[in-house]
Amino acid sequence: MLGHIMGLDFPESTKNWQTTDMKSLFHLPLEKKPIESSVAIVQNIKNYSKDSDCLVIWTDCDREGEAIGFDIIDVAKSVRPRIDVYRAHFSALTNEEILRATANLQRPNQCLADAVKVRQEIDLRIGATFTRFQTLVLRETIPNKKGVISYGPC
Repeated sequence: MLGHIMGLDFPESTKNWQTTDMKSLFHLPLEKKPIESSVAIVQNIKNYSKDSDCLVIWTDCDREGEAIGFDIIDVAKSVRPRIDVYRAHFSALTNEEILRATANLQRPNQCLADAVKVRQEIDLRIGATFTRFQTLVLRETIPNKKGVISYGPC
């Protein structure tokens, strides 16, 4: 099983802690790119989408699945802008459930995906800022402390 195929990150130009103001991490534009372990999957989605008229998303039936689905849609539409997209809703991998989901395809829900994407962005911005802050401030007060003092909001 695989989770998210795309990830958010700050531009490479902001990686230097000494030259990037921490406050800027709250408003700098973020970059969305394939997660390293998903590069081949993203390429497969592009390859199969080129000649497809319809795409059906079969990810988990929750907010995270909806967000992953929209990442798949974005990748597919990058090579096939007019591809028609549906979403299968299922709760089990049984014959009956799969047939029911196939017979009741719906359009993906952008609002559910947006809720996940906002949380991801907030987690990244808060985590990066406070990790930099803690590391730079506490490194001076904790004897023999080297490395990063990481903070994660979730």
